[in-house]
Amino acid sequence: MILSERDIPRKAWLLGWVSFFNELSSNMIYPILPLFFIQILQIPVFLIGVIEGISKAAGAILPVLYSRILKGIKKKRDMLYLGYGISAFARPLFFMVITFPQTLLVRCIDCLGEGFHKPTVEDVLKTDTDSATYNKILLSNRTKFVLGAILGPLLAYSLYLYFFGNYRAIFWLSVVPAVIGLLIIGSLKNEECDAKSEPAPAFTFRIRDYGGDFRKFLIIAMIGAFANFSYFFVFILGSISSYRPDQLLLLWAGANIAATVSLVYFARISTSFSHRKALILSLILQATIWYGFANCINLPPFFKAISFFALLLGLGFYSGLSGGLMNRFISDLVPPEIVPKARLTFNFYTGIMLLFSNLLAGYVWKAVGPSYTFLVGASVASLCGMLLIFIKVGRDQTNKEKPKGQAHSNHSISP
Repeated sequence: MILSERDIPRKAWLLGWVSFFNELSSNMIYPILPLFFIQILQIPVFLIGVIEGISKAAGAILPVLYSRILKGIKKKRDMLYLGYGISAFARPLFFMVITFPQTLLVRCIDCLGEGFHKPTVEDVLKTDTDSATYNKILLSNRTKFVLGAILGPLLAYSLYLYFFGNYRAIFWLSVVPAVIGLLIIGSLKNEECDAKSEPAPAFTFRIRDYGGDFRKFLIIAMIGAFANFSYFFVFILGSISSYRPDQLLLLWAGANIAATVSLVYFARISTSFSHRKALILSLILQATIWYGFANCINLPPFFKAISFFALLLGLGFYSGLSGGLMNRFISDLVPPEIVPKARLTFNFYTGIMLLFSNLLAGYVWKAVGPSYTFLVGASVASLCGMLLIFIKVGRDQTNKEKPKGQAHSNHSISP
């Protein structure tokens, strides 16, 4: 992950540090939010599923509408301010929430901010750069991204101990690194962000223009979305498994370290794997982890705690392996000129399914217990893995066969 950044444009270097401080802020509060909802606000798990379903779906669909939203804002730096600013000032609002509607509103605002800034950053980074430089930019930004994701929980752990378990104090202080990121955006120049910008691809609801392989994969991915419910359910399970909030913060930092190791390792061996085989491998791993979570709750206390620790590290490894795989696989299924448009359509339909995924997870948790929530996830992931094995979707094209200059999409550790 050590990289010389002398050849990276100034705007990319600055945006990398913006990403670092934003992830630092986000991961300070992410692992403890569900515990705050459960323990302090007394929100039932089913309603947490409603919160995560609506907010995650909104955050996933918003980038799809990015090209139309951008028409009203001519300067991309203003879009960066808007996206990062919304998230920065939404997080401390958790300090004031006391009811379910307020919690839903603030969580949606936070996810909407992420939906604004992600496509804007990608758009700015692609301007006026060749493919080799763009790959260096992605690696540099990814390095800062994962560093923020690791240091965020560790900082929150220190604050949790210092303030004797005061969640709201951590929410307030999470705005500090986010504001630092906004100050860095202020040092960007408008001409840097807007130079030689290509128009964003237009979104369409129609899928018949992308071919049969794309349609089959979209159906499989929409089914698979039912296994991609929020990690909030994992943290709630952790609290049931006798882990304290400060311990969960340390575990989340460990999971992000595992994701980083997985990302580096997979980057080295990815030329030997097709995207289809890598997807099948990630689904098998996801099914195994969900099955483990489903059964660890029935173990004796000591073994329950150890199993949860190992499974959470495995979840981090899965995040590093699976990040961006589906979007990369789409480039194998459709002609290069329509890949951006196909990804928007794909993300729209799978984003909608995130709503139903979290609603189902919350309902199953309420109706029959947490074990069955994870058993459903394991079953769905296993089903999708088998569908990819037995249904021919695309061809097993390795990364060595990819056309020169085709860059990988960015990776996200946090769900």
